[in-house]
Amino acid sequence: MIIRKSIPLLEALDIKKGIICLVGTAEKDTLIHRLATLYSGRMGITSITPIPSFPKDMPAYQIIADKKQQVMLINTATKTYRIIAYAQSSEKKGTLLGIPSGLIEIIHTQAQFNLSVVRADLPFHHFDISNPIDKKIFSLPIGTIMIIPIISIAEMEQSLLAKTILPIRQGKGMRFISKIGIGNPIKPIYLAKSMVELLENIEGGNSTKIIPLISINKSYFTQEEQDGIITAELALSITHQFDQVVIAYTDRNTPFATVVSRY
Repeated sequence: MIIRKSIPLLEALDIKKGIICLVGTAEKDTLIHRLATLYSGRMGITSITPIPSFPKDMPAYQIIADKKQQVMLINTATKTYRIIAYAQSSEKKGTLLGIPSGLIEIIHTQAQFNLSVVRADLPFHHFDISNPIDKKIFSLPIGTIMIIPIISIAEMEQSLLAKTILPIRQGKGMRFISKIGIGNPIKPIYLAKSMVELLENIEGGNSTKIIPLISINKSYFTQEEQDGIITAELALSITHQFDQVVIAYTDRNTPFATVVSRY
C-alpha cells in the first residue's frame, strides 16, 4: 500500500539529532538553508568533498580555515553562534575544500552540535542518464544516522543527447531494460532508478536510515508534483532500501512536504 500525506518538512525527514549526509544531483543548498531556518538546536554544516563557496544568505557563522585549526575555531565560535558552517580554504576561487569524515565526527562531538548536515558527494555532480553513477566511493562520518539522496524533477525537462540502455533492478533480482531514444525526455522511471543507485557509491550506508528527497519547483496539484509522486512510487517499487520518499518544494517559504510511504 502506498500512502501520501502532507506534513512539516522536519517531521517528514524525521530530523532530530545526529549526523545526516546529503547526496545527489540537486538542491542541497536549498535544503540546508531550510534546515538551518527550521531546526531549533545547535547545528554544524560542512562537506566531505570540495564544494562551491557557502551562499552569502546562509543563516550560519562561517569558518574557513585549515583543518588543523577547525576544532579550536569552532569550539570558540559555539560560545556565540548556534549554527556554524565550516570548510577548508582552496586556491581555486569560488571553491572550498571538504573536511575529512573522521574529523567531522570529532567536531560534531566536541562542539556539542545537536545536528550536523554534511554534503557527502561530488560538488558539481549533474544528472547524466547515460552514466548516472560516479564510481568513486565516499565514506560516511562515523555516527551518521541518515542519508538523504536528492534529485530534482527539473531533470524531467531535459532530453537525452545519446541513446543508452538502463538496467533497472528489482528486489527479487528481476531486471528490466529500458531504452531511451535520442531527444526523448527523461521519464519518472529513470529518475527513480537514479535515486536508488545514488546509494551504491556510499561506503558504510547499508545500515544507515535512508529517506530520499525529490525537489520540485512548484506545488499544489501541478504536473511537477504529479511527476514527483510517480517517481517516488516507482522508487519504492524497485527497492527496499527505504520505505518512504519526501517531496519538498524549492520555495523556502513552503513549510510542508509531501511524504509518499510504503505503509
